[in-house]
Amino acid sequence: MGYPQSVIRGVGDSAITAHQNYYGVYTQADWKLTPSITLNLGLRYEFIPPVYANSLNFGTLLVTRNPNSGQYAGTLLWAGNNPLTGQGPNRGGYGPTLQVADPWSFGPRAGLVARLDSKTVLRTGFAIFYDTTFFQEAQDKSGFYPYTNSQSFSTNNFLPAISLESAGPSYANTAAIGGWAQNPNNLNPYSEQWNLFLQRELPGGIQTEAGYVGRESHRLIGYTYFNTAVSPGPGAVQPRRLLPDYGDLKQGDNIFDANYHSLQLQALKRFNNGIEFHANYTWGRAMDGQSSLGETKVQNPFDRAADYSRSSFDVRQTFQAAFVYDVPYGRGRQFGSHLPRFGDAIAGGWSFEGNLRFQTGAPVNVVLGQDWANVGLSIQRPDAIGNPNNGPRTTSQWFSTSAFALPAPYSYGNAGAFIVQADGRR
Repeated sequence: MGYPQSVIRGVGDSAITAHQNYYGVYTQADWKLTPSITLNLGLRYEFIPPVYANSLNFGTLLVTRNPNSGQYAGTLLWAGNNPLTGQGPNRGGYGPTLQVADPWSFGPRAGLVARLDSKTVLRTGFAIFYDTTFFQEAQDKSGFYPYTNSQSFSTNNFLPAISLESAGPSYANTAAIGGWAQNPNNLNPYSEQWNLFLQRELPGGIQTEAGYVGRESHRLIGYTYFNTAVSPGPGAVQPRRLLPDYGDLKQGDNIFDANYHSLQLQALKRFNNGIEFHANYTWGRAMDGQSSLGETKVQNPFDRAADYSRSSFDVRQTFQAAFVYDVPYGRGRQFGSHLPRFGDAIAGGWSFEGNLRFQTGAPVNVVLGQDWANVGLSIQRPDAIGNPNNGPRTTSQWFSTSAFALPAPYSYGNAGAFIVQADGRR
């Protein structure tokens, strides 16, 4: 007790006053190809420079590789004066934002609507959308060395066991520098999206729709413990790290991809007496290398392909049904049409609504919770020796724990990320 396995701490002030400019132009044109077919084409250009801190209190770590020796090196960068050493700015050629500007954000748009007959319409479209994570990155750069001097270290790896009362390593020790460094070469994330829908009015005025929606996202930002030992093994971790002069660093990299594909069905029926029914069904699949900033699933940063899996929010099937009933009482309605305004404000315009939802569960990531591979901080998984989704599916034990086992010492587990299917909701 009182001897932690890992420690995260920091001193300093990460508050910033910052601003970001945005420039965008857009052009669009519609063509009536035939009386029943309309084509829409557009192009959007956006230029979103990195966030600029008025106080210049940005810091980060630039990781480079020597093409001749293959060795990696880390260089600490800071935008203003270094309050710890008194040195002037060290920007590494990236300017005061410590980040490159991405000037190539061109987003084409295309859409087509075809009326097949009086009750059937076909719609399809494609577009590329750009986003920016620069303000998130600005918060991290202001919370990094030398302006917020934070530390992150594993006491069982490169330092002897220390107690909670110990002073810990000096803040001048780069092996203990913590925080979230940001890759200065990060570019804007973007997403390619497309869809195809067939809309049809059935007898009885039932409006139906069936369609496919797809999306590919690229250059998504994610945080990973990138400075682990290059390979698992016994002995001290520190000399085996990618950057032996640094410790358990997290870095934000726009290197992750994601995709989503879904079949979507829906039906809508409106009645003359104020009743409306709506039902929809979605079968979808979401896959990625990392699902959000708040979760890290990278086990081995030198084999990121092994972490490609279902997204943490991947819900395969969803069915929803809803109804709305407008009570026919109040001004302009079947009953109570002569109510005074005051009475109508209280008694008129009421409606009843109800909804029903069934969905399959999201996946769960099974992890070890310890540095079994002896590489430093990473999200390590067990070996999969069976199918965990074969039961018993009870309230006390949902999946088969016997389907997992500890890997051999000093090795990564072979289980994929998010392979356990959780219970659904209804």
